[in-house]
Amino acid sequence: LDAKTTQEEPQKIEVSMPPIKGTKRKKQVLKKEVKSNDDAKWTDSEIKILLEFWKENLEEWKWGKVKVYQKIISENVLPGRTLDQIRNKVGKLRETYLQKKKKANSTGEGSVEWIWFSQMEEILSQSKAINPDY
Repeated sequence: LDAKTTQEEPQKIEVSMPPIKGTKRKKQVLKKEVKSNDDAKWTDSEIKILLEFWKENLEEWKWGKVKVYQKIISENVLPGRTLDQIRNKVGKLRETYLQKKKKANSTGEGSVEWIWFSQMEEILSQSKAINPDY
């Protein structure tokens, strides 16, 4: 398999926990899956590329995000980034945009100081979920 299209396998971490005092429970071992490099710092150029791709593929994005994410991977738009990393970044960008927009609307502040706000506004202002017609 090509390294560009595969996702990193999660590492399993075992955490030993002592029994809870006063119970007959034995020592517990919890297993947690941790994906390495999931929160690797995104560069401004990577975010810019992602936003440009999002904008260029807006119609496709509206009808099926999975295909667009697969297209990002198959066309190697963001080399070294996994499907999960891209999906998480899109979610975080959208969440930050909505928070900034809500704050600006509630406080009456005219401008929002966030480097990606205007690009996100351009992309998401076309979304009926974000800006309904009523």
